[in-house]
Amino acid sequence: MVENSLHRIKKYIDFKGISVSAFEKSVDFSNGSFASQLKNNKSIGSDKLEKILNTYTDLNPEWVFCNIGEMLKDNNSNALNTNITPFESSLNTINDVEALKTIIRTQNQTIKAQEIALLSKETEMNERALIVDAVRKKLIDNFHLSSSISFEQNYLREIKEQEQEIKK
Repeated sequence: MVENSLHRIKKYIDFKGISVSAFEKSVDFSNGSFASQLKNNKSIGSDKLEKILNTYTDLNPEWVFCNIGEMLKDNNSNALNTNITPFESSLNTINDVEALKTIIRTQNQTIKAQEIALLSKETEMNERALIVDAVRKKLIDNFHLSSSISFEQNYLREIKEQEQEIKK
C-alpha cells in the first residue's frame, strides 16, 4: 500500500495520542469522515488539509504532502517566523497547497503525454508486426514455390534422361 497524506496524518494523530474522533472534531470534520477516507484509501481535499494544518501548526506541510523532512516543524524555523500572523500563516498554507496543485497538474499532463507516446509506440509495433508477418508469409510461399519449381525441374530432367535412354 502506498502511503499518502492521510496515512501520514494518521501517524501524526497516533504520535500525538489523539483519538481519530477527537481529531475529527478538532478540525470540524463530520463524525467518521477521516476514518472512512483512511479505511478506503481515499484522498483528502485541500480545504480539509488546510483546516488540519491551521489547527495543528506543529505539523510539517512538506512532510504531509510530499513525505519530505520531519513530521514536526523545526523549532528553529518557527522561532524565525514568530512575527507571522495567523492570516499570513493561512496565506502561506494556501500558497503551499496551490503550488502543490500546480505540481500535480503538471505531473498529470506529463503522464497523459507519456500515455499518448506509449500508445503511438504500441501502434507502431503492431504495424511492424503485421509487416513482419506478411514478409514471413511471402518467404514461406516463395520457399514452397521454389521447392515446387525444383521438383518440377528434377522431374522434367528425369523424364528427359529416360527418353534419352529409350532412344539409345
